[in-house]
Amino acid sequence: MVLLMNFKTNGKHTLLVMAVLHSYAQSANQTGYYLKGWTPETGHTTIQTRRVCDDLFEWLGFSVGDQIPHDLLNGLLEVGLLYTGDPTTAAENVPDDFDFDEDVKNVLTEDQYNRLIGFVKSYGDQAPSQVVDLINRLNAQTAVVDDSYIPDTPGGSGSQYGGERGEVDHGQFEGIIEEIYGDNASDEVADPLPELSDKYHSASAAVSYHHNQQRVTAALLDDDWLEYATRALVHTDNGVVAGPVCGFRVNLDDKTTVVVEVIVEPDDPTASLSYGQQGIRHRVVLGDDAPEWETTLPEESEYAHPNARSSLLKHQTKSLQIIETTLERHSGVSKQGMIEQIVGGGYLERGLRTTQNVWQDSSLLGELLLSDSTNGKAKGTVDFFNDTGGYGFIKTDAHEEDVFYHMEDIGGPDIQEGHQLRFNITEAEEGPRATDVERL
Repeated sequence: MVLLMNFKTNGKHTLLVMAVLHSYAQSANQTGYYLKGWTPETGHTTIQTRRVCDDLFEWLGFSVGDQIPHDLLNGLLEVGLLYTGDPTTAAENVPDDFDFDEDVKNVLTEDQYNRLIGFVKSYGDQAPSQVVDLINRLNAQTAVVDDSYIPDTPGGSGSQYGGERGEVDHGQFEGIIEEIYGDNASDEVADPLPELSDKYHSASAAVSYHHNQQRVTAALLDDDWLEYATRALVHTDNGVVAGPVCGFRVNLDDKTTVVVEVIVEPDDPTASLSYGQQGIRHRVVLGDDAPEWETTLPEESEYAHPNARSSLLKHQTKSLQIIETTLERHSGVSKQGMIEQIVGGGYLERGLRTTQNVWQDSSLLGELLLSDSTNGKAKGTVDFFNDTGGYGFIKTDAHEEDVFYHMEDIGGPDIQEGHQLRFNITEAEEGPRATDVERL
């Protein structure tokens, strides 16, 4: 049976004949699904899915090659979980006579409909705004389904992806975005939030990348700067897939200033590292002036040796191409002339640095991802240091007394007054003592 779906192209309703589920790549790092349809006017038409929709299709039991019911597509287009054009613009592809709850219910089996209700309920108060819209249109707040229809984790966590794409508190990330938008954000906005003015351009771009490419797994809002950690994108024979961990820092007032940072595996820049794993850090600063490039190597890295310069250059070039691929799919960031200016300007050579630890001295990815590895460590500031004795005290909210530390437990250059540290606290006979100290 061929399904016909009323579809709007250039302001005119047409018929979409069949919409079949496809995958961008058959690998654990794939970047999700899309739908291929056909209309008499336009021929083949591609419908893009958001990450939440990928999870939903899997939870409903659909797989690659399946034909998706037409009124389910209408409903997902209406709330913005599917889109055909600009992902920041609400869809206008839904027939005027579409009855959301009834029409969606009629094209699903009873089991699938119950799983749909359970899926949206699983988000609780962490639901992104598009899921909130879906909940309201399905009247899911008052619907009762068996617990077996409700995923154990919000949205089912995407079985196809496993842990590769990372988990994120959608509500927390959207809370940061809503804080940026303030009174300008209405209760009816969809994800990604519309670009209400130039001031919000960078925030919209971050949300768009989160829902259309790779999820944001950590985010911070600091004055006029938005920082977020996600995954970079890599070209392969199977398409564009998730690559190394990637961080963005964008200035919300000066939207032209963007910092992009990746920490990559020395022998394979496409691989993803966890916090603390040995890696090489690459950072590019984009703005009105020529881009700035920096490569930071661990002091013991084989690439730090002058004889390894040719191998390092190949590594840098591949990492630069990964950043370029990522920026091609990140709205709001211009990469025009980036590679030419960085290579031609000699930045690959002039931007070389070495450090003891590429994670700990990173003010972007290091800070964003540190919380996953600290396991409850305290944070404090040195308010006294005795350079003769090599000891000092740390003021911290984690203990009512100042915490003693000694340089023999830490090593490296002296830690002076005003330095920030992260540490565990051991209750010694003389009082609290800092152990496993990390410099911030």
